Amino acid sequence: QYGTDVLGWQWLNANLWPRDRVASLEIRVYYLAPVLRDPHVMLYLDSQEAEPLLDLADPTAVVTFLEGHGATYVFVRVLDWRGVYAHDMPLFRLLGSAEFPVVFSAGETLVYHVGPIAGPAPGIFLWPEPLRGETWTPSPSRS
Repeated sequence: QYGTDVLGWQWLNANLWPRDRVASLEIRVYYLAPVLRDPHVMLYLDSQEAEPLLDLADPTAVVTFLEGHGATYVFVRVLDWRGVYAHDMPLFRLLGSAEFPVVFSAGETLVYHVGPIAGPAPGIFLWPEPLRGETWTPSPSRS
């Protein structure tokens, strides 16, 4: 049932920085590496904190909201695509656009970057084979 979701968590563990947040409906934070288990690492899309996203459809406004709340990635699990939020929250219709490019994909488990990625397009990790033999990792200049 959770199949490729575990691969998504593994990608986050390899690419998430300690102060980054992940916007998601996922509650299984025990998959995060111990160094990342901060109670605020998740921005739960079904929480009161994320409630304004139900009314935001403009891509720039959604990016601004998520970045303002510290979210670097949006993690979408297999089950999320079948839920009410995938239909009711405009964010889900924006995923995969220039404002929310895919940085990890394994089946229906995806991780999107919040905001456009400057410079050349990163390699997207497509399970089981990376695209062009690359995987995308955050810039080492981040603090």
